[in-house]
Amino acid sequence: MTKKNTKEQIIKNAALLFSKNEYKGTSVKQIADATGCTAPALYYFFPGGKSELLQAVVRSLDMDPKKALAELKTAQSLEELVELINLHLPRLLEVVSTDIRWLHNEMDQLPEEETAFVHDTILSVFEIILIEAKRFIPREEDARHFAWIIFFIHQGHMDLFKIYNINLHDSLTQSELNQAVLALFKQSYFSNPLFPPKL
Repeated sequence: MTKKNTKEQIIKNAALLFSKNEYKGTSVKQIADATGCTAPALYYFFPGGKSELLQAVVRSLDMDPKKALAELKTAQSLEELVELINLHLPRLLEVVSTDIRWLHNEMDQLPEEETAFVHDTILSVFEIILIEAKRFIPREEDARHFAWIIFFIHQGHMDLFKIYNINLHDSLTQSELNQAVLALFKQSYFSNPLFPPKL
């Protein structure tokens, strides 16, 4: 096996073992054994050991937020931005929820470095949405409010719609979701006179 192939195989086996045994239940030796190499050989490729491997596994899953949400830059209006977010963000989150579900189960048990890496990856999604929102929403606090609404809705917090009496039905079309998100953003500010919408 070439060095490149060995490194890729280590990452692949680490992902499989993390998924099967979870991160905490997987040792460097198990990953090395599954790859057919020694633990010192694994450390040759990943001097940071399991922590560096976790980062390599997450990066290998095609869940780079900048890449996944790159098309948001093409939006010409807030409505179009919502449309693009609702199109691309679920795909990214699906990778997160299926391919690294094991990570959610033990986030509170991970060492600080690993926890920070995962949090930074997730928070970068919010930051990308915020940057693009600022193009159409001039006030920083309004843009931040909009980005959090989008972020929470796509994390499964659909109850936000109920709070503002926005009724959704089970067979919601993409267009209806886009309109509901915009309505939620506007209505949540209209109900709070301290933060009037600036659209």
